[in-house]
Amino acid sequence: MKVKVHELEGVALDWAVAKLRGVALSQVPLKQMLKTYGVLRLRHGALYSPSTEWAQGGPIVEQEQLQLMHMWDRGGWSAMRYDNMRSVSGPNPLTAAMRCYVMNRVDGEIDVPNELLCA
Repeated sequence: MKVKVHELEGVALDWAVAKLRGVALSQVPLKQMLKTYGVLRLRHGALYSPSTEWAQGGPIVEQEQLQLMHMWDRGGWSAMRYDNMRSVSGPNPLTAAMRCYVMNRVDGEIDVPNELLCA
């Protein structure tokens, strides 16, 4: 199902980042993985959640040279790439940054497996 990037969150956002970065996820079917673990797992078994884990999302922020700004007037955070003035917001810095990462690679929407939207 097509989802607007600025609406991506949680496991669906993590999946989009993994897909665009070519991250090898577990061979376990998504539906079973989510039912069993509630999160994405990498092929070697580690959890994958760049939208909540700075150890995974932080290097993406640095590599992509994403700028993060706290929006005092509206609450939440905004992120944009250094060479692009399109900003994307989110409730926290990593969600905003990962949405920005995805936005810079797709044109506003991305196809996400249905089972991720119910997670």
